[in-house]
Amino acid sequence: MGARGELRDMKIKVISLNLWNGGRLLDRISDFLIAEQPDLLFLQEAYAGRLPVQQAGDPALAPRFRSVAILTGLFPSYDFDFAPVYCDTRSLEGDIEEGQLLLSKWPIIFRDNIFFDRPYAKLDQDATTDFSQWPATLQHCRIQIDNQVIELLHVHGPVNFDGTLDSPRRLKMSQMILDRISDKTPAIVAGDFNVQPQTQTIRNIENHLTNVFKDELVTTFNMCQKTNPGYARAVVDMMFISPTIKVLEHHQPQVDISDHWPLIATLEFSTSYNG
Repeated sequence: MGARGELRDMKIKVISLNLWNGGRLLDRISDFLIAEQPDLLFLQEAYAGRLPVQQAGDPALAPRFRSVAILTGLFPSYDFDFAPVYCDTRSLEGDIEEGQLLLSKWPIIFRDNIFFDRPYAKLDQDATTDFSQWPATLQHCRIQIDNQVIELLHVHGPVNFDGTLDSPRRLKMSQMILDRISDKTPAIVAGDFNVQPQTQTIRNIENHLTNVFKDELVTTFNMCQKTNPGYARAVVDMMFISPTIKVLEHHQPQVDISDHWPLIATLEFSTSYNG
């Protein structure tokens, strides 16, 4: 056991994954996450029943519509925050909330869900082909390990099928991220940004944070689950960290668990142990 006030290096394993409509391959996702045993999980497109509340764990619903309940159940000792983005009004399953799910091995001491512009709404996903004006959010949580506070910013960016366009919504997204980081507190920013890295949107973030997978990825989409060949050269899933955090290892396992590949990084930072 370390002495009071002693600095020690802490390693954490982080996974970011777009679940794909709640988890169309949820059994595979569950097996993968159990095997990987991450400390922090950034999961986009998580689903939870909304009305009535009991739907969140109702076994009559297909598993993907209960992914918040199922995935948090895999890690019962972890704290979690679910940040709903919209309510999908479904004729068979009822109202299902979609949003970002963050799980942490350490207690979450602050949580917020910030909409970039469009507010939370009831929407019909199956009847929609143009998602460019749908709500999108930045989930902001904070954890504390020993005496070190860490900002966690979880992104699912606004949709636009031109991945290189610096739209006003995307530029606002990058500014809202930067508004919530500081030089004093380490930050981890991860998720599906819905924009490619060669944009000003991402360069704005790179001016302040380290892009863990910079210039390494050809695509972040699992082409086994995509028919449009354009996805084969689209990088939209990313992870950024403060300069004070070290990257010990990072990789993109090409596992058929979603229409996106997961991103995995083992990070290290110093904390002050307080006994």
